[in-house]
Amino acid sequence: MVATASALLISCADLDYKSDLLVEKPDDVAEQDYLEMIRLKTAVLLAASLKMGAMYQNPDVSMEQIEAILADFKERLTRNGHGL
Repeated sequence: MVATASALLISCADLDYKSDLLVEKPDDVAEQDYLEMIRLKTAVLLAASLKMGAMYQNPDVSMEQIEAILADFKERLTRNGHGL
């Protein structure tokens, strides 16, 4: 479980770094592009937190099962008008 959590954190940090680079270089970043970067970073942080919490609470559940449950959760949120 520690290896999986570490890989998850590295993946999140890599995405965070890459998304920062997208708006770091241009002199003027469109507001819409900046808001999209923030939305994606927030979604990744929330997903990582939910996955790590699920892994901690249910160490015998596979990552595939956790991801399926989270996909269902996301579907229910977006279906009810709560965008992620």
